[in-house]
Amino acid sequence: MKGYDLCDIHKKSISCICKTDSKLCCEMCLKEKHENCDTVDSISEETCEPTHNPRMEIPRLQSEARLLIAWLSSIETDVNKNIESIPARLDDYRNALVKLFDSEAQKVTERANGMKSSTLKEIKKKRKYFEDLIEKSEQAKPLLINMTKCGTTSQKHIAQCRIQEFINGLQSLTDIDIVSLHMELKLPKQIAFHSELLPVRVEAPGTRPLQLFQIGALELKQNGNEEKVPFYSGLDFLPDGRLVTVDNQNSECLIYNEKLMKVGSYQLSYHPQSVVVVSEEEVAITSAGGKRINFLRVSKSKEITSVRTCTVETKYVSICLKDDKNFVVGAVDHTRPVRIVSLSGEEKDFSTNFLNKKYPIGTSACTYIRNTDKVALTDNSNHTVYIYDTTTHTRVDIKDKQIREPRGVAVGPFDCIFVCSQGTDRIVQISPLGKNVASYKIDMMMPYSICFSKDKTRLAISNSAGEGRKLQLFKVVI
Repeated sequence: MKGYDLCDIHKKSISCICKTDSKLCCEMCLKEKHENCDTVDSISEETCEPTHNPRMEIPRLQSEARLLIAWLSSIETDVNKNIESIPARLDDYRNALVKLFDSEAQKVTERANGMKSSTLKEIKKKRKYFEDLIEKSEQAKPLLINMTKCGTTSQKHIAQCRIQEFINGLQSLTDIDIVSLHMELKLPKQIAFHSELLPVRVEAPGTRPLQLFQIGALELKQNGNEEKVPFYSGLDFLPDGRLVTVDNQNSECLIYNEKLMKVGSYQLSYHPQSVVVVSEEEVAITSAGGKRINFLRVSKSKEITSVRTCTVETKYVSICLKDDKNFVVGAVDHTRPVRIVSLSGEEKDFSTNFLNKKYPIGTSACTYIRNTDKVALTDNSNHTVYIYDTTTHTRVDIKDKQIREPRGVAVGPFDCIFVCSQGTDRIVQISPLGKNVASYKIDMMMPYSICFSKDKTRLAISNSAGEGRKLQLFKVVI
């Protein structure tokens, strides 16, 4: 065994495996670090089930390692070039600073003169107001004294109100808003803090969290033409930036612009489940109520028409593009939960062995990573996301406290997988290798569907909550 059967730390015979930490252990390891772990199994020939093929897995690992070495070499080259160019860039910044300072000085002077003019004008206006107040109150003083002393009840009330008016006018002095002439002189930010001169944090591909900024939100409410509250069970972006949604409850396909304003709709004869954009003006819609995939044409002039229907042998829910000729689809109540369907309706299976588990509607969804030939599958009841490598026929199971009742899934920047965690009201980012990169708390309960724009700069999410159904749009910053 050449030491492979010995513990890396204590150099003693390996006797157990801690599945909680995925570590091989000797007896000393168990006592020191793994006594409180939930799952520790004894290693024996009877319990050994080969899951990795060294002939395939090791070359794949070596290939990924070589890619990372090449990536590190490119970073090293960029760092050297960046440092060597700093002296010349500093000269450029010095010249730019002088020009910007002169320009900024002129702007400050112009603003100061403008503020001076407006402030003096306001002072003159307020001074005149209080001079008039003094004059009018002096004129009214004898009359108000007599009304208060000798007047009728109503005259006395009027006198008191008039006095209060003068008091209010005087108190308005505290409300004068005179602009201060104090001005801070600051260097322009692009000179004072130039990003190219600051240290850059370098992270491995797929491990960098994103920044999500909400740029639009739509409350989904029932209107007069709808039988039920809308439930957007499927979303996808057209290449021109418009958002396609399917309303499962009201059997409708709807189109929204970048401001989440509805710009088109089409009544369907079935309850849609999911939607995927096939080309610039064509979308495909699944229907678990019937064994078919329907194609619609969505023109740039906002017209929506039915194109054709493909009859299939299995009910499908989630759907995404595998390549230019095939879909990857999530099957309903089928022993093969993920299948391949061509654009013409021909069905076939992956050579990968998926878990032999049937998923009812709403309990699972899948997506496909083209660059690595991987399939991501969510298991709602088991609180797990599975990543299947269809090349090496291996599987990674992702369980995490942030992932509860996962449903919708989509491929985002860095080929990361983004999962709707219904039980935690979060979107969870997972790297292609199965690492939990980040989770994002969103302002909606039970997120259900998710999609990215073609350039990965925008993200759309809808939810399945009984109340408070929403459609939200986010800007994605890498």
